[in-house]
Amino acid sequence: MSEWPALERSPGGIFSPLTDNTFRFKCHPGIECFNRCCAGLRLILTPYDILRLKNRLRLSSGEFLERHTDIDEENPSRFPMVKLRMTRDESRSCPFVTRQGCAVYEDRPGACRLYPLGRASARTPGEERLKEKFFLVREQHCIGFQELKTWTVSQMQNHEGMPDYIRMNY
Repeated sequence: MSEWPALERSPGGIFSPLTDNTFRFKCHPGIECFNRCCAGLRLILTPYDILRLKNRLRLSSGEFLERHTDIDEENPSRFPMVKLRMTRDESRSCPFVTRQGCAVYEDRPGACRLYPLGRASARTPGEERLKEKFFLVREQHCIGFQELKTWTVSQMQNHEGMPDYIRMNY
C-alpha cells in the first residue's frame, strides 16, 4: 500500500503522478484557458498565504479573514481550514482574478504559484525531514500542457518563489 493513498483516489482522475520529474506547461494571457483555473476553487490558505495577502491588501488579519475567507471547522483533520471566499456568482471565481490575470500575483497563495503541480507533504514523528510528493493537476479545461516549455519540479518551485512559502509554513 502506498504512503499517499489519497492521491491514488484522485477525484475524476485529475491528479497524475510525475513519472520522471519533468513536465511540459506554460500559462500566459494568450492561451485560450487563461484564468479558468481561478474558478470553482476550494482554495485552502496557509498562514503564510494569509500573511502575504493581508499585507498586500493593507488589512489587519481580522479584516482579511472576515472579508475574504470562510472557516471550515468540519473537516477530517479536526483543525479549522481557512478557505479563500470565492465570488458568489455562477463562476465562483477567485475574488482577485481579473481579465488581465491575478491582481495579487506577487503575493498569490502557494497553491496558485505551484499550479499545475500539486504537493502533498507529511512529517513522520521523530524524523526531521519533511516527505513531499508532487503530482500534476490535469484539469479538463487546461491546455497549458500542450505548450513546449519543459520544467522540473525544482525549476518550477524556484521560478514561482515557492522555497519561501515552504520554509515559512513548515
